[in-house]
Amino acid sequence: MQNGIVGRLLVEITANMDGLQSGLQKAEKASENSQNKMQNSWTTAAQKMNSIGNKLTLGVTAPLVAGGLAAIKYASDLEETSQKVDVVFGKSADSVKEWAGTAVEQMGLAKETAMSAASTYGNMADGMGIASDTGLEMAMSLTQLSADLASFNNTSQETARIALNSVFTGETETLKQYGIVMTQTNLQQFAMQQGITKNIQSMTQAEQVQLRYNYVLANTTNAQGDFARTSDSVANQTRMAKEQFKEAAAMLGQNLLPAATGILKTVNGMLKGFNSLDKGTQKLIITLGGIAIAAGPVMKIGSGAITTVQKLYSAVQKFKKPIEELPKTLTKTSSFVDEFGNSLTHTQTAAQNTGTAIPAIGAGAKAAEPGVKSFGATLNSALGIIGLVGWQ
Repeated sequence: MQNGIVGRLLVEITANMDGLQSGLQKAEKASENSQNKMQNSWTTAAQKMNSIGNKLTLGVTAPLVAGGLAAIKYASDLEETSQKVDVVFGKSADSVKEWAGTAVEQMGLAKETAMSAASTYGNMADGMGIASDTGLEMAMSLTQLSADLASFNNTSQETARIALNSVFTGETETLKQYGIVMTQTNLQQFAMQQGITKNIQSMTQAEQVQLRYNYVLANTTNAQGDFARTSDSVANQTRMAKEQFKEAAAMLGQNLLPAATGILKTVNGMLKGFNSLDKGTQKLIITLGGIAIAAGPVMKIGSGAITTVQKLYSAVQKFKKPIEELPKTLTKTSSFVDEFGNSLTHTQTAAQNTGTAIPAIGAGAKAAEPGVKSFGATLNSALGIIGLVGWQ
């Protein structure tokens, strides 16, 4: 009977464990499917958002920001150059600005580029003692010549402009690429041809500048007017397009300058205020700034931790249902185990009773031993008598 109970118990425990295992497998599979669907949805949404973000950043935000910054720079350059023109040319500044306004068509130069070149030449002329009217004429003429030399020799206007600085500095090497060999001997000979008998070394700086200026003009007649003659060429149209873009950006930037100026004034005010603080307060602000700098990495780490927790949560969700079912299964298993324990208890009691009876049986057998022996003796005697009678 005990064997039957134990066998039934083992069968039922095995059946319940099989059910538990099957349930766990089904729950795990269902949880995995649900998690995969959710993960795929999140991944798809993230990829779409990332794609849209990249397109907006590369196609809209970055170009607008870059264009805005470039426009502000061009506008700032134009403003600074205009102020320089005011200082260098004084009462003649307006005529220079008006002349520069047509520089794109006449020279392939943006207004700022033309004014910058003219103000540089005019400033050097003033430093050499050249009269203001003469300095103004030189400045505009050399600016035009820089554009013509660039067009004629296929170089940049900037390179030609720097080379023409030699009119004021006396440096000759940079002019050679434009076919101008302005040695002292050539200059002296040119002066004599112009009816100037004075030796170059005895001339004033203003006189030497005037001589070099005239010499350069006399030796660049082939290049003069070349931009106007070849303005329809690809090279010159490219120059014009580049300078017109610069001019358009400067005009756009002029609308952005007030806002940019306001922001920069605020920043400068903050910096000025910071510099006026005592050392302790400055140190505190720097410390807070360090915390702010560290905030980004900390948030990045926090984001990683949140992701890890989400993964752990997803893993726990796989076993949530089986864990919820586990107490019920364990309760059933406990019941069978209790029954099995009771059967073992009955078996133990029967064994104990059997053990108790065995000594009594032994004692009874020992006590009966004399009687048995006596009975055996009597039986032998009887059998002996019977045998004797039979044989007789």
